[in-house]
Amino acid sequence: MKKIINFIIFQLIWFACIYGAATNHECLAIVLGLSGVAINVYQGKELRRDLDLLVKGTLLGIFIDTLLIQLNLISFTTNYWKAISPIWIWIIWAGFLSTVNYSLSWLKNRLVLAAIFGSVMGPLSYWAGVSMGAGHFDHPNKSLLAISIVWLFATPIIMRVSQEKSHHI
Repeated sequence: MKKIINFIIFQLIWFACIYGAATNHECLAIVLGLSGVAINVYQGKELRRDLDLLVKGTLLGIFIDTLLIQLNLISFTTNYWKAISPIWIWIIWAGFLSTVNYSLSWLKNRLVLAAIFGSVMGPLSYWAGVSMGAGHFDHPNKSLLAISIVWLFATPIIMRVSQEKSHHI
């Protein structure tokens, strides 16, 4: 049951952040999204390991989305800086990462399946967000292909990192 709740909370985080960005309510999106992440982390079994993954994975996400922006493959709807990814997308990354040890744990020892899963679900998620108004693809086909390739590698890397023991935070 906890895995289902974990998955549902992530879906709520994703929707709150996308809808908030698309409707010019970024602050509300950030508060609601962070609340969801906090709930998922609180429900976890290993706080140190979960937080370690959250920090490492969110930094990876910031790098990836900022690179996509700099390559003119995507722009995000935001009222502040445009050169790096907005805070609300960082929260989506944190929300996704809060599922890795729980509702997505079935992918941890199936890295090829994780790669396939990421290469399909990653671009679908971005496409859905853009369709709702939270961003814009400057070159849709090239953008979705690039996102697919990024997630092809990022998902198994994240799964692998989640298996590491946390030594410090």
